[in-house]
Amino acid sequence: MTSKPLKHLEPATAVALQARLLHFLKRYRRSNSMSVEQMAAKLSYSVDHYKQFELSNPNNRLISSLDFVGEFAKLAGMSISEFVNYLADVPLDKRQDLYPWEKELLMFFSGCDLMIRRRFTGMLQSQDRTTVERSLAAAEKLAQLPQEELAAIEKILDAMTGSRSP
Repeated sequence: MTSKPLKHLEPATAVALQARLLHFLKRYRRSNSMSVEQMAAKLSYSVDHYKQFELSNPNNRLISSLDFVGEFAKLAGMSISEFVNYLADVPLDKRQDLYPWEKELLMFFSGCDLMIRRRFTGMLQSQDRTTVERSLAAAEKLAQLPQEELAAIEKILDAMTGSRSP
């Protein structure tokens, strides 16, 4: 039986995923002194079904399922892991795929209005790194000012740009 070509995953990626899966399964079985039969029973699969996971076939059902999920993820502009986390609705503080600083940043962002998040990310994407670093340094200095001085600077900036700050 010929398998369908993968749509989302490159063949080399599928092979690498299969190799990592195979390594994980075998390492888990060995570290827990389990036979193939015991592992199949633990996962509630038949032995034959479980053995398919340990075969080096980049088009096995798990890999093709990841490819399928990858198509959904692509619709949302996400990676497969981002999409799975989205589906699982894992709270940020429970996410294991993020560094602590990433969690802190996302927790802060989740508390901001959508328009503020869009303006911020738009600004980051439209500026070169030096401009972003200079803007961040200026924002740090502004954040340390007393409220009345900050309000005065906002009025000056509004007058200079002819707009009203949100």
